Amino acid sequence: MPKKFILILLDGLGDRSYQRLGNMAPLQAAHRKDPFLKKKVIEQLDLGLGKSLARLMERQDVFVALTSDHSTPCKGDMVHCGEPVPLAIYGKGVRVDHVKKFDEISVAKGALGFVRGFEFMYMVLNYLDMGKLTGLMDTTYDQPYWPGNSVPFRLF
Repeated sequence: MPKKFILILLDGLGDRSYQRLGNMAPLQAAHRKDPFLKKKVIEQLDLGLGKSLARLMERQDVFVALTSDHSTPCKGDMVHCGEPVPLAIYGKGVRVDHVKKFDEISVAKGALGFVRGFEFMYMVLNYLDMGKLTGLMDTTYDQPYWPGNSVPFRLF
């Protein structure tokens, strides 16, 4: 059975090319420059996710990634910034570490370390058994994933 990839974004919309659950509430709270409101919104999301993630984690065909598409400061003039965002992933074959809290500092100490944005999808594709060797041209145009079995080209 093929795996299903679910990306849960806590901030922003992100790319729509895969199943995802997004929530704009933390982004909107941060844009109001109210850190207490943003904290309250994230705590409410945490309660809701806690109730639904347990059922998803029981399934062997589901790979879940929980993150944000960018950091949004609650004070100052900056709208978005380049600060790292927390990332948690769960699924078959994913290494389990000692991290028990989902925040920027705690997750940086975990097995994933610091994942840069462009590395994220390559890591996901690897866990979904769809990754390929860099530079391997298995189709007429380069793509960062293994498209699956195809009929080989035969000249004769």
